[in-house]
Amino acid sequence: MVTFIHAMAQTGVINGKVATTNGDAIEGATIGILNTDRVSVTDKQGNFSFKEVNAGSYQLFISNIGFATQLKDVQVVANQSTEVSIAMTEKSKQLEEVVVSAEKKDGNIQKIPAAISAINAQQLSEYRIWDVRDLEAVVPDLFVLI
Repeated sequence: MVTFIHAMAQTGVINGKVATTNGDAIEGATIGILNTDRVSVTDKQGNFSFKEVNAGSYQLFISNIGFATQLKDVQVVANQSTEVSIAMTEKSKQLEEVVVSAEKKDGNIQKIPAAISAINAQQLSEYRIWDVRDLEAVVPDLFVLI
């Protein structure tokens, strides 16, 4: 029991808000802690939260359709709440088209009934993906055994 209480004392909370550069809240933005499986989505007011985060330095990635993806450095202090404010810049309103060949049929990636993650070279650089194992932090349900 003492070990559990000690471990709980070494955690903090990350709270934040995602908005446009004009200050309008962004609902449905995805926020993740790089190199972990922790992901959150903003509510109608643009708020998100991560509870029981071990004390230390982290990088958050923030993405939403129509906005430029961002990385944000965050320092979590034990027994404290870290407040993060993120202003997202608008990007092209249209996604680039990706064609997937599966089951010998060509189709639009958004209409294929399978889990597909498309990451371009710029995102690989922004997320600091150095090898295949780093993809686990940004691709849902990907497990790499090497």
